Amino acid sequence: MVTSDDDEDTHFCLKCRTTILGLENYVVHRKSKSHNEDTLRADDFFSSLNLQSSSKPTVAPPVPTGGREGGHTIRGIVTRSKTGSSKRKLTSGGKWKAPGWAGSWEEEPPPGHTGGKWRPTETIAGSQSSSLYWCGPCHRRLSSSLLYDRHLKSELHFKRTHQERQLEGPDHRRPVRSTRLTLPRYSKLKSQEMRLKKRRERRGCRRGEVVCQVCLCKVKSHKMGKHLVSHYHCSRHPRNSEQARDTILNYMPSIVRQAPFQCHMCKFYCNTVETFIAHWASDLHRQNDLAAEGTFWCLFCKYATESSVAMGCHLVGEAHREVVIVINRSMPIVIQKRLYVHCDVCRRGFRYNAQLRRHARRWGHDQPASTASDQYQELAECSQCDFTAHSLSSFQKHVRSKHGLKGTTTGHYFCRVCDLRFDTLDESKRHRNEASHRYKTAVVNARDKKSLRRSCHHCRQVFDQLADLKTHLQLVHPDQTHR
Repeated sequence: MVTSDDDEDTHFCLKCRTTILGLENYVVHRKSKSHNEDTLRADDFFSSLNLQSSSKPTVAPPVPTGGREGGHTIRGIVTRSKTGSSKRKLTSGGKWKAPGWAGSWEEEPPPGHTGGKWRPTETIAGSQSSSLYWCGPCHRRLSSSLLYDRHLKSELHFKRTHQERQLEGPDHRRPVRSTRLTLPRYSKLKSQEMRLKKRRERRGCRRGEVVCQVCLCKVKSHKMGKHLVSHYHCSRHPRNSEQARDTILNYMPSIVRQAPFQCHMCKFYCNTVETFIAHWASDLHRQNDLAAEGTFWCLFCKYATESSVAMGCHLVGEAHREVVIVINRSMPIVIQKRLYVHCDVCRRGFRYNAQLRRHARRWGHDQPASTASDQYQELAECSQCDFTAHSLSSFQKHVRSKHGLKGTTTGHYFCRVCDLRFDTLDESKRHRNEASHRYKTAVVNARDKKSLRRSCHHCRQVFDQLADLKTHLQLVHPDQTHR
């Protein structure tokens, strides 16, 4: 009688179907020659199951096999195809060659074929239903060489074999098939791209653009300060570079205008809220507030007040502080004071000059010295037509384009510096060569007014203007030779 310990130490061999007691005996049995020779092939195993098809079976004659000793026979099941072909080879899909087969491996796969890509060179007569063309990557069977060649050029086969061609190298590329529909369109797009590329190379920077010498980026001139303080520029320029330092110094005014907190009335710029609130309570801000009349305006909060104290309370309030936290110094918060334009007759205030001009036309109030006057706005009426220009430049363009240079329109040549107008081009050129015009131009363009001072070389007296020096020489030193 076998005990429970013997049942636990029992091993079953699947190949020879024997039961062995003990692990050591089982290992010796596996290493023995009888175990290796007595093997069951996969074909014998599936054939021994006696599987039956749903169609009418046709029993094939016994075929001798040399796999087992004793000459056992295997009976297979062969079914008829849908097209009526009854000649099929008796195999389960493995490596098998019928005895006495005199064919060539050009028609059937060779014995060493593992099921990959294989293409026969000739078709077998009488086998119309069998697919002789197989594409492994696409898992498709094709019945003729014409369909097989067409499949190799298809989009499906190209996508399935794309990864394999990448591993093989750059020489394996898909041939491009040009058609009548796509070729003209492709050539047209190509010509347009080449034309745009040449235009960009010829043009270079657009109008108003500046190239940053540090990161070689094209930026609008008015946005150069914002670019220099951006993360894009700071991450690309080398540290402790002289060129980067010089670029920052050249555009320092634009960089300062990017400060997160600004007082527009005092031209004050800072980086923290505490500094801005301290400036709001300073004497400098109080003096500038008394010098001009207007309304304080906070753009982000949409808050307006006429009192500086009320605006200071708004700056320390919770509503404004929440806006500061949300913006997080990404955009400058500017507190400005809106100035009003007053009517010279009724002293009524307006926000814009257009409102004051509309008021003057409605009530008949003349504005000779106001910013809304025709002289200040450079309004000009054409004497040959009903055109009214809102600037002298547009008036000059209108006269040249509509009436020509030989027209009878007067005053279309002008000098903004001296506030003069001329009828002909010769008069305008003669005026620009005069010393008075050159001096007024120097006064307008001068950054330092001290550089315009002149001194008398006789009495060493200093004058602020050249005209005052000439008057002094004529009155005090009339006998001296003047330079």
